[in-house]
Amino acid sequence: PEPFVKRILEHFSIDRYFDEIAGRTMDEMHAGKAEVVADVLRRLHIPEEEKDSVIMVGDRKHDILGAKACGLESIGVEYGFAEMGELRQAGAEYVVPTVDALEELCLRLV
Repeated sequence: PEPFVKRILEHFSIDRYFDEIAGRTMDEMHAGKAEVVADVLRRLHIPEEEKDSVIMVGDRKHDILGAKACGLESIGVEYGFAEMGELRQAGAEYVVPTVDALEELCLRLV
């Protein structure tokens, strides 16, 4: 849920690196990943025609599937909780093994 995500990011002093922090609502209104991603796009005022400038980074198939449902490309990160092959099977456009590889890919995509 979103309140817990915010507290965790604040605890580790990394919340300042995010333009928006979102998650499920406590009442489960945004229960699925696609709903959360769509909510973030709305909060950031990203119109349909600008979605090609957004990429979802996630460590589970739910992140990749949520991105696809919202018309976004995705990067799967293998240093998270996914089982081997899960991210590619879910359809991630890119899969990287480390934070350094993620940084390198993001710099290439800009």
